[in-house]
Amino acid sequence: MDETSTTPWPPLIRDINADGQFTLSDVWLWIVQLYFVPGDAVLWVLLTYTPGLATFLELGPGSYHGLFTAMVSGGIWLVAIVIVG
Repeated sequence: MDETSTTPWPPLIRDINADGQFTLSDVWLWIVQLYFVPGDAVLWVLLTYTPGLATFLELGPGSYHGLFTAMVSGGIWLVAIVIVG
């Protein structure tokens, strides 16, 4: 298995864009990174426990923060908002 598939989430650090300053762009990147957590978690489960299905769906380590994870995350966040609201 590719080593990158075992660590889908980069650490949430203060200066996430590594420009040497903490700015509003860092906050935006935090929001984007947190949005993708549910979809990236689903992708990680697929890659780790069902690699055959992941291959069939043409998913791999390069799919983190991609279209598949964006759609899955959107669905999960929508369900969470409906449940909480």
